Amino acid sequence: RPAAPDNARMRGTSAATTVPMTLDGRQLLIWASIDGHAAMPFILDTGGHAILTTLAAKTLGLRASGAGSSGGAGAGTISTAYTRVKSIRVGQAELLDQPMLIIPYPYEFYERAKRTPIAGILGLEFFERYATRLDYGDRAVTFTLLPSYRYRGSGDAVPITFETDPDLPMVEAAADGYPGLFGVDTGNAGHLILFGGYLNRTGLSRRYASGPTIIGHATGGTNTSYLATLREFTIGDRHAYDVKTGFTHMKTGSFAAWTQAGNLGFSILSQFIPTFDYAHERLYLDPQRRPTPTWENRSGISFEKNSPAAFDIIAVRPASSAAVAGIAPGDRIVGVNGSPASIVSGGDLTHIFGAPAGTRVRLRVANRQRARDVAIVLR
Repeated sequence: RPAAPDNARMRGTSAATTVPMTLDGRQLLIWASIDGHAAMPFILDTGGHAILTTLAAKTLGLRASGAGSSGGAGAGTISTAYTRVKSIRVGQAELLDQPMLIIPYPYEFYERAKRTPIAGILGLEFFERYATRLDYGDRAVTFTLLPSYRYRGSGDAVPITFETDPDLPMVEAAADGYPGLFGVDTGNAGHLILFGGYLNRTGLSRRYASGPTIIGHATGGTNTSYLATLREFTIGDRHAYDVKTGFTHMKTGSFAAWTQAGNLGFSILSQFIPTFDYAHERLYLDPQRRPTPTWENRSGISFEKNSPAAFDIIAVRPASSAAVAGIAPGDRIVGVNGSPASIVSGGDLTHIFGAPAGTRVRLRVANRQRARDVAIVLR
């Protein structure tokens, strides 16, 4: 790999800085200050780069230049422009004179209801300069300048490579005993995903032939898969059993990669305290000290928030409480537990729908004909 520019520093005398982590609908957010402005939330994404939303760039008074396009886990591509900032600061960690992409992400990407919108993504530029430790249980991220980092723990040391993707770290892992190369994606806020080529080669597509449809959101648009329970997933010497897993047969986007087995993110990483050490090409997996809620969607409703006033219902799982109550794709949720949708973010609704089974959730549901109040019981 080409040597990274020498533009990283740690303010003060410490070699490390620890900052709060927010899990917003399972999405890992940290707060960063651009050019000394008030800190804004960014997705910390091993599969991403230094990116600003168009809204954040406008708020910061940054001018865009040039043009291009970018893809990701979505089925399509999205336009890009470019800017350069003097400083990106996270705690005491700082990148100087840093180029950034500007991407016109849709409202559902950055919305947080009445809270500060997501300003963009921080990715490769931080990971290749700082060892990065993610403590999901304590909600904390620690950055250590790589030249001074030495791992002192006793967890598994899993080799990482960058063989098939220049940005995303890859590890050897196995689903139901079948080995493959998996992307380790901190920007994946959902389930373990297995890709079509790997599923066909291993016969797992026949073993797990169907399940409820799940729709994800990523750079380039949406991605689709069906949900089933994988018997076993192995990474290093660690085994996870009965793992909720997405099975996808997408034809475009990074989830269509035939050389990769799949993509692992929050649902697997949050079971550990992972540390990314790009200098030594290792992912260290320490045991978690306290469990992290996974907020499995028990409502049967797949939704998007494409405007402030409502959630668009895009799919309803058959035989779910929502389906029994007559909720259907095309309906809109305009109220949740007595609050208008305008003050409920997508992350909020993910947490509400991820409450324990038996929880009763009150929804105000509208379509072109009428609005009505509906109560569903999470399963």
